Amino acid sequence: MKTGWNAKPLGEVCAIIGGGTPPIPPISQQRRIVDLLDSGFHEIDVIERDAEGNVQNSKLLFQMCLSEVFGRHHSNWETCEVMTDLSSKMKLLGRPAFIDRDNVLHNQRIGRVIFHSEKVDKHYLYFYMLSEAFLSNIRRTATGTMVRHTAPKRIVGNRISFPSDHQSQRNIIGKLVAIRSECSSLQNVYQRKLAALDELKKSLLHQAFTGNL
Repeated sequence: MKTGWNAKPLGEVCAIIGGGTPPIPPISQQRRIVDLLDSGFHEIDVIERDAEGNVQNSKLLFQMCLSEVFGRHHSNWETCEVMTDLSSKMKLLGRPAFIDRDNVLHNQRIGRVIFHSEKVDKHYLYFYMLSEAFLSNIRRTATGTMVRHTAPKRIVGNRISFPSDHQSQRNIIGKLVAIRSECSSLQNVYQRKLAALDELKKSLLHQAFTGNL
């Protein structure tokens, strides 16, 4: 052994304490805890359903606004054909996106929209492509088993109505942007509420099984 070193049994240096079996409360207390959890979870579930419903309602509200603009005929508006090609999973099929860079891989699953004229503002066309009137037709005409996809020839018949003057288009765009922002804010509020409720459930369970409920 090196000079200045010691050798001792580990028991003289430290102690090892084995973990015991968690105490099990008596049946009466177990029933009380179960009743509290049932009651608490029931109230949380009710609030969660309301919050989830509000999230869906806010999404529906925006779609209703899009339908009001694009889902009915306006006698003093022009119409033209729309061509796009987005091939992807069903949740993304037909949905538009703005690309703010040049070095983008333009593969067979992405359709680039090329404007033939300046009749339609690009943001106006963007909101049209978010409308259920457009997307439902894309889904209806999509083909493929594992991955649904579309093509220009199947959607070239879509028609978009738009005001002749750009100022009217910009006015509509401004209103839709504001409505979408408000709906998004509402969704964020209710999503945070749902996350807080989930944490509350976890907290109740932790308290229940640590004897603090």
